[in-house]
Amino acid sequence: MSRSSTRDRGSSPEAGSSSAWREAAGLTQVELAGRIFYARSTLAGAEIGREHLTRTFWQRADRELNAGGALLAGFEDVDALVRGRHHRVTLVQARQRAALAPDGCGCAVVVGRWSSSDVRALREAMRLPVRAFADRLGVHVGTVTAWESPRRSVPIALAAQETLDGALRLADPDVRTRFAQLRAGPETRID
Repeated sequence: MSRSSTRDRGSSPEAGSSSAWREAAGLTQVELAGRIFYARSTLAGAEIGREHLTRTFWQRADRELNAGGALLAGFEDVDALVRGRHHRVTLVQARQRAALAPDGCGCAVVVGRWSSSDVRALREAMRLPVRAFADRLGVHVGTVTAWESPRRSVPIALAAQETLDGALRLADPDVRTRFAQLRAGPETRID
């Protein structure tokens, strides 16, 4: 039975299952990936939940599979959950930082696990553009961009975190204080 006749009867592939929509359309991963201009491996990662992709990806997939907004709605639900979790984590980290450095001096700032916002805060505290920051750390520009991505789902590697720790440790006190201020967020001023 074709997907269109199935839809006419009011049923549809499982909500949130892009592979069910793709299979109902009679497409392989390679075929759909080509139609929406993404790599097959990216599509495969999205189908098993390993990739957190952009709204554009889900709009294209939804349109190509005639999902009637189901895939896009699923993306928006997941994206809202991810953003909410990131916000809660950021608030907890800000509270922890405030407890560690009550005098406002960034001299004793220690990062337990580097996040994308921490990397950006360090770069901005050092007053460096991405390319200069990458050169200072001895990494590729794309690496810094990936570290700073707010949609990063994989933790920064331990070796990279050690590199960032070293950069923070070697920074002058003004940079460390600015870093502490930037990590605390715009609503928290440390004077």
